[in-house]
Amino acid sequence: MNTHPMHMKGKVALVVGADQPLGQAIAVLLSQLGAAVVVAATCKNRLAHTMELLEGSQHAATSYPEGPADALAQWMQALVKEVGRLDAVCFAEALDGGLSSRLYPAFGLVQGLRHKKVR
Repeated sequence: MNTHPMHMKGKVALVVGADQPLGQAIAVLLSQLGAAVVVAATCKNRLAHTMELLEGSQHAATSYPEGPADALAQWMQALVKEVGRLDAVCFAEALDGGLSSRLYPAFGLVQGLRHKKVR
C-alpha cells in the first residue's frame, strides 16, 4: 500500500504544455508519484527531453492542434479513446505568445473535458 498522500499509482495524468519549464516540472512530479503521464504540446518534437526525465513507464507524448477550441475538444475525444480514462489534467502552457493565443486551447480543453465521450 502506498502511504504518500498524493500517490498517483494506477492513474493517468495529462499535462498540456509539458514542453515548457512549469509543465515539465509537473509532468516529472506526477511520474514520481506513480502516474502514467501523457505529455502534450503543439510540437511533439519538443517533448523528447520531458519524456527522458519521467520516472517509470507507460508514458506517452502527443501533439495537440492549434486553432479553434472545437479542434482541441475533438483531439481530447481521440486521446481518451487511445489512452483511456484521464484521472488528472493540467494546462501549463506558457503565455509568451499572448494571453488571447493561449485562451483558445484552455477553452478547448475545458470543452473537451465536458464531453460525455471524454468523461
